[in-house]
Amino acid sequence: MDSSIRSTNYAIEEDKLLCHVYLDVSQNPIIGINQSKEQFWSRIEEAYNVGKSERMQERNKRSMQCRMQVILRAVRKLCGCVSIIEKLNPSGASEEDILNRAKDLMMQDKNFTKGFKFDHVWPILKEMEKFSAEDSAPKEGHREILSVLQQGRSDTREMRMLALQNEQKKISLRQEQLALAKHQEENKILYIDVSTIGDPVLRQIVENNRARIMQKREEERRQQEGNSFGQYFGDIGGSGSGSDFPNY
Repeated sequence: MDSSIRSTNYAIEEDKLLCHVYLDVSQNPIIGINQSKEQFWSRIEEAYNVGKSERMQERNKRSMQCRMQVILRAVRKLCGCVSIIEKLNPSGASEEDILNRAKDLMMQDKNFTKGFKFDHVWPILKEMEKFSAEDSAPKEGHREILSVLQQGRSDTREMRMLALQNEQKKISLRQEQLALAKHQEENKILYIDVSTIGDPVLRQIVENNRARIMQKREEERRQQEGNSFGQYFGDIGGSGSGSDFPNY
């Protein structure tokens, strides 16, 4: 088959056949050991194209390998999340409950925010030995979410709120980093010795930038002082709750 021909997307039945063939070849005790990667995928290609129905597209091993990498990555991730939920030993949770909680947890990973898309092959691959616990260790970003599960409050809405708060923290941190970097760049301009600049046009540009930076910082300083003053004296002589002073 010409490997340069672009394959169309895989249908559900094609995914199922590919996963069955992948398991058959990889777990075959006779051919599964001491075979090269090239031989392994060549056997999968042959078995798939022999076993497919007439309405299925013929596939080459490169296409199959790429598709299986996507599927296996998602299945491994979900298996790891299932392992985490199972270790929490949620009281009265059914297998379906555990799977749904694992899917919610999986979506907190930035690489799987759209959720698990391979329910049609999950029953085929979920028991595969190589998926034991590769991703079962809790990640830093999952700790607050796991605490919710441990307390029995596995509500999806609450988990999404925690995920949103995590994202907001990341955005705030990034904004602080950008502000610091901008402040440092402005300091470089302020510390330039303009007397060493021979080009009058360039010297004027630097002086204008320095004036703009100093004006901006002065306005920021006044604004901060105004906010502090208002916060401290806001209730004096007013009708705010808790004030000991009469209204004027």
